[in-house]
Amino acid sequence: MCKWNTCVKVKLYYPREFSKTTEVWVDKCIANVIQKLNNEKIHTESCCCGHNKADPSLVIADGYNDKEIKKIIKMIKQWDNRNWNIKQWRIKTVATTKLGIIEEKHNV
Repeated sequence: MCKWNTCVKVKLYYPREFSKTTEVWVDKCIANVIQKLNNEKIHTESCCCGHNKADPSLVIADGYNDKEIKKIIKMIKQWDNRNWNIKQWRIKTVATTKLGIIEEKHNV
């Protein structure tokens, strides 16, 4: 694991949705894994090496099913022997302009 703010650029396969950025700064000690995932056309959203306080983590885009996630796990295990926390953004409709708030409870 590397110290905070020890980063290198990684080229993204999927540009960021709003900024259209095609490169992002990634913690140096996990950059090779993140680059390889992008080379395999895996849509990565966020990542962190844990900075000696936690395991590395990765956030992948919504839309990957269980079979695809297992494939991603297998790829990471081939490239890196650390435990990784893999998370996924899930899009959830919480309101519409026609109906208003759909659920009263919101997890923040």
